[in-house]
Amino acid sequence: MKKEDEKIKEDDLHSEKEDKKEENIKVNNHKDKSKKTTKKAKIGLKINRKKENDEIQDNLDFNLLEVVIIVLITGIVVSVVSGLIVFNNYDKIVKNNAERTNVELSEFIENYNKIVDNYVDEVDKKELIQNAIKGMYNYLGDDYTMYIDENESENLENQLTGEYTGLGVEIATYVSENSTNTNIITKVFKDSSAEKAG
Repeated sequence: MKKEDEKIKEDDLHSEKEDKKEENIKVNNHKDKSKKTTKKAKIGLKINRKKENDEIQDNLDFNLLEVVIIVLITGIVVSVVSGLIVFNNYDKIVKNNAERTNVELSEFIENYNKIVDNYVDEVDKKELIQNAIKGMYNYLGDDYTMYIDENESENLENQLTGEYTGLGVEIATYVSENSTNTNIITKVFKDSSAEKAG
C-alpha cells in the first residue's frame, strides 16, 4: 500500500505541476495577447500621429519665395508704422530738445545780455561771443582742440595751400647788444615782388 500511496502522491504532484504549467502558459498567453494588443494600439497611435503630423506639415510647407515675401512685407509694415510714430511725435521731440537746450543755455544768454546791456564801456558783441567760444574750448584743456575764428581760418588756409601775398621777403628781428630791435631781411622768395624790384 505504501507504494500505491507513493505512486498516488507522485501522480498528484505530477498533475499539480502540469496544472501549474498550464496556468503559466495561459497567463503567459494572456500577457502575450495583452502585449500584442498594447503593441498594436501603440503602433496604431504612432501611425495616427504620423498621419496628423504629415497633414500639419503639408499645411505648413512654405517655399523660399513665400518666406522672402513674408519677410519683406513684415519689414515694410514695421518701417511704415515706425515712420508714422516718429512723424506724429516729431514736434514733441524737437520741442523737448529745444527746451533742454534752452535750459542749458539760459544762464549763458542771461550773462551775455547783462554784459551787453549793463557794462560801462561799449562791448563788441561779435568779439564777446568769439572769446566766449574760445573760453569753452580752452576749458577742455586739450592742446589739439581749439576754436579758429574767421581771421585765423584764412591765415591757416593760406599756410596750408602755400599761397601768400605781400613783399615776398622773410624778416627776422634781432636784439642787439644795446637792447634795440633790428629787423633784417633774411630771405627773398622766388618770383615775388621783392625779387622783381631787386
